[in-house]
Amino acid sequence: MKKLITLDAWIGIALMIFSVFFWVLSGKFPEEAQLFPRFFLIANFALSALLVINTVRHNSKQETEAHSSINWQELALIIEAYLGIMAYIICINFVGFYASTTVFLLAFMLFLNVRKPLVLVGVTAGMDAFLYLLFTIGLKLSLPAGMLF
Repeated sequence: MKKLITLDAWIGIALMIFSVFFWVLSGKFPEEAQLFPRFFLIANFALSALLVINTVRHNSKQETEAHSSINWQELALIIEAYLGIMAYIICINFVGFYASTTVFLLAFMLFLNVRKPLVLVGVTAGMDAFLYLLFTIGLKLSLPAGMLF
């Protein structure tokens, strides 16, 4: 018999708990500052609930045993991606936001098997320019420069 709650459903449940937890934390914000994060928390909760519902519905229709076990190769890719994101977040404090973001974008696109040089350079340069224009020029925010620079 196939399991109804698989890894996808557990991830959806974890994201729903995450949304509720941060909803409660956002209650300490000033009333004007609650709107933006709560909008995204509602969207995250709704999409996570859809993920759980669709996974359970899909699993109840499927009768094959081939998909019921965890695919360890896919799980390893998810863990590697998560560790890469954590390394990126840590590196922001040491080498700065823009340098870390540039290296992260290039490394993550290579991780996702994007190999065209024009795409690698174009997306990275475009994202850096967009982030600079949005945060530094538009919003007048200073992003972390890092301890090394």
